[in-house]
Amino acid sequence: MMRQSVEADIANLRRLLDQTTLTKADLEMQIEGLQDELAYLKKNHAEELAAMRSQLTGTVNVEVDAAPQQDLNKVMEEIRAQYEAITDKHQARYSAMLANYQNTINSLEAELSNMRASIEQQGQEYKMLLDIKTRLEQEIATYRSLLESEESR
Repeated sequence: MMRQSVEADIANLRRLLDQTTLTKADLEMQIEGLQDELAYLKKNHAEELAAMRSQLTGTVNVEVDAAPQQDLNKVMEEIRAQYEAITDKHQARYSAMLANYQNTINSLEAELSNMRASIEQQGQEYKMLLDIKTRLEQEIATYRSLLESEESR
């Protein structure tokens, strides 16, 4: 019985060995096919590279037509000078506007001061006239009382 079991195992192992041998042979054939394909691709690549090199045998001459570079420091100085001129111009104009506003303010303040003085003077005159009116009314009242007392006598 043991012998049969071992013979069965050996038979199974032989089948596995046969399958492995077949798989190995198949893989070897695939490797050979891939190596042939690689050789073919290398040959084609070399031929295409040679063809392209033969087409590019001419020389290429590239000329660039460019204006000479400007001195950036000089350009910056010119821009700075332009801005300074503009600020000076705007400063003279704003100074003139400010002086004009100041003159207007000064004249309005003077006019306001004159109006205050005039109002104060009118107020004093009003008080004086009111005082005179009050004295006159008192005097009139005194004369009336005198006239009434004279009439009643």
